[in-house]
Amino acid sequence: MEARWISDSEVLLAATSADDYYYVVSPWKAKQGAPFEPQLFFEKDPPFAVKENENGKTERVDLSKPYHSLLDLHYSGTMVNLQSDPDAGWLYDVQMVFADPLTQNAVTALASRTDDEVTVLGVGYENTQSLVGFKVIPYAVTEKNGTLPSSTYRDFGVVGMASVPYLKKGYWDGAVNASYSQDVESVERAPAGLSVALSKSEQFGHSFYRHSGVDGEVFAVSDRGDRGMGGALAFERDFPKEWYLSFGGKGSVSDREQMSAAERRGIKLVSKTSLVEGDPSVMTMPSLDGTRYVKKVVKGSAGLKKVLNFSQYFFTFPLSLRREGLYLSYDHYAIDDFKGSHRVNEITAGASLDALWLNSFLLPINIEYINNDNPAFGSRDNVRVYLSMGF
Repeated sequence: MEARWISDSEVLLAATSADDYYYVVSPWKAKQGAPFEPQLFFEKDPPFAVKENENGKTERVDLSKPYHSLLDLHYSGTMVNLQSDPDAGWLYDVQMVFADPLTQNAVTALASRTDDEVTVLGVGYENTQSLVGFKVIPYAVTEKNGTLPSSTYRDFGVVGMASVPYLKKGYWDGAVNASYSQDVESVERAPAGLSVALSKSEQFGHSFYRHSGVDGEVFAVSDRGDRGMGGALAFERDFPKEWYLSFGGKGSVSDREQMSAAERRGIKLVSKTSLVEGDPSVMTMPSLDGTRYVKKVVKGSAGLKKVLNFSQYFFTFPLSLRREGLYLSYDHYAIDDFKGSHRVNEITAGASLDALWLNSFLLPINIEYINNDNPAFGSRDNVRVYLSMGF
């Protein structure tokens, strides 16, 4: 129907009936009205209903009771990461988080086990309410490697970190970070670090990997009079058909000229970092046997990833598959261990399975093979399985 005014009291209507299309002149009158307000069916349920007191007035929120975030912590979630190791068995990182509704305060109970067969338990507190965010983690060592004297390890320690952001714009983040870390595997080692970090990260929708990423950092550390410094830079980019390319590098160097095995000075080289590790100069080599302390290490990396979208859902079998990712990476290490120079090449091939437990809970599974060409730093052939769970 269409309408047009033709006078102050009449309107011309064009209408369609079952038989024909016709025009009619009709009087019109103004009436008081209100816009129609739609009401969805669930808004009638009690949780959405407007509460009224006995006098018919809407209740007001009681603001007389002050809000204290530390007194209003609630269970937020648990994250479990498992990793197989042929010598040490299963390694793990477990974090149970309690946070306030504004997520400005968090208390985390954590447990971490490394391939050195060392286990730590700790409780961390993190505060991001002010400009200077900080985190403190006191911990206790509950398992020590029996091949080394027990006095080598700490019984208790603490890790502290602070961060001041200098950039938060769009996809970019920048911060100045400070850290103090009492090393688990050495009573004397307690590096203090300062770093400046800058990163850009873009990941949209349900993408398996980041669409674009840039991560850069420069750092300096001090431990028992020794000075260390270094930096890291990494790039990641997506391409059509869900291909992803990444490359980057990291270097750490200490001014220490000599070291005995018992001193544990210089740059720390590990296969897996612990949850209570705060030293920014630590370098990771996944196929490494044990922990090493070196004068200098430089690492260069390149990687290629491809996402496959084969899915299989089950209604009786508890595990379903949403998609898969295949990856291939190459890492080259140039190492000075106070005695000489060494080269290590790592080639990693693996598959990431985006699995669901009971069609409800994410259960990422990684299976990978690592080839190490230098037997002085690790086994030639390594097969690892990684499991992650969150609930």
